[in-house]
Amino acid sequence: MDALSKLALLGTSGVPGERRRDAGAESDDPLARAVLAAFPDEPLERRVLLAAGARAIGRGAGYVPLHIEANPAAAEQGDRAVLSSRVADAISDLLEREDEVLKEALAAIARRRLELPPRLLPRALAVTDDDVRSWLRPVLGPRAKWLAGFEPRFSWILTSGASLEELERTFAEGATDAREAALIEARAIDPASARAWVEAAFAVEKADVRARFVLALQTGLSMADEKFLEKSLDDRARDVRDAAASLLARLPESAFVARMTERARAHLLDPPTHVSPRDVRDGLVAKPAGQAPRAFWLERIVASVPPSTFGEPAAFLERARKTDWADAVIGGLVFSATVARDVAWLEALAAILRGGDESSEQALHEVLAALPIDARALHLLAMIERPNAKLSIADALSTLPAPWPDRLSRRWLNVIEKKIEASASWGDAWIASLRVGARRISPAGFAALREVLLRAAGAPAWKAAAEDAFEVIRLRSVICESVPEEVP
Repeated sequence: MDALSKLALLGTSGVPGERRRDAGAESDDPLARAVLAAFPDEPLERRVLLAAGARAIGRGAGYVPLHIEANPAAAEQGDRAVLSSRVADAISDLLEREDEVLKEALAAIARRRLELPPRLLPRALAVTDDDVRSWLRPVLGPRAKWLAGFEPRFSWILTSGASLEELERTFAEGATDAREAALIEARAIDPASARAWVEAAFAVEKADVRARFVLALQTGLSMADEKFLEKSLDDRARDVRDAAASLLARLPESAFVARMTERARAHLLDPPTHVSPRDVRDGLVAKPAGQAPRAFWLERIVASVPPSTFGEPAAFLERARKTDWADAVIGGLVFSATVARDVAWLEALAAILRGGDESSEQALHEVLAALPIDARALHLLAMIERPNAKLSIADALSTLPAPWPDRLSRRWLNVIEKKIEASASWGDAWIASLRVGARRISPAGFAALREVLLRAAGAPAWKAAAEDAFEVIRLRSVICESVPEEVP
């Protein structure tokens, strides 16, 4: 442990008087040593705090205390224009939020082939969320990779665009998270080679790591993976077997789907009363935790076959809802329809789930998220016009990314305006939808939303959401107005 860290953790009270002046001088960090030596007459406690603060600021700026024999090569200059100061200030604010407004802004910047200015790079590279990192990659430029050479925390940017050989090295030598990320990236380049890495390492990996690596094969999944996944159904760990089964269910031509289809036809709306070892191998465990066995088996079977197996959606769902197994059937169909992206089945399921209660809410969100944008918007429009008090309108609206279609934006605004006028303390779901709508409403609706927010800000129940929405619209307006359509 570094000397400065020891002082901070163990305290300074035990340092003898004759050593207090030179305490910390043996630190491995030259910046810490310099700060400690610069204030010899200050109390040791104050010098330790100053040194720790200086080191934290230095690291936040990309500083790493290394002994560099020669000046490093200059950073490569990017060939793209950088953002204006106004937009950069907005991005700086959005980096503190790390929400979907940042995603929208970074996507706009990337489409116009612009880069973040150097002053934003340390803050951007310090982001730890993998999704946000994926949005940042296209807009960081070559300076970011140069900066990452001085700060290990920034090294994630160095894997962007890595060669297959580099990814293989990371998979062989890295920590689990880095290995998983390298595997996913390699699957997008050469699925067969990446699968071979997993096969070679499989026998010595722990169960949780094996399960993660199996699930990573979803990227680039094809029938070429069937043999390995079938073998994984015999793994001693259930998590690994479940992971393999979930991927095999995504391969309509696999032997696994054929076996499940056979079961579905034999037990249509009438689940099996017992399971065989062959069934257990395919994921129909004898004693599922927390679920009635027959319902669990039926849901697993239905989830593992293409929904087209059951014929016309409306007719089948009408029959299923009259049985004792409706929840299991619908639960299975939600998974299979989202995997197959079968619009007819997704539409039919959405129509049913919109009339459900809290227990069906997560399934509704999964179905909505799988629908094409236009179809999703129509279902959300129907939920706005005929709301179900048992479901959160805000959570449902969250499934549609920005910018919303103009028609949906206008209708949502009209309803919000009426709710504010009717009662300042209308239900939490509509207040929450204000935060959602501000992040997704089409730019054409910004001015109208500002007017609504002025009225909402005067109502105590709406005030906090209105203030948040004002700030979001301000930042979105900066991006829309200041990021040019064409590169300068």
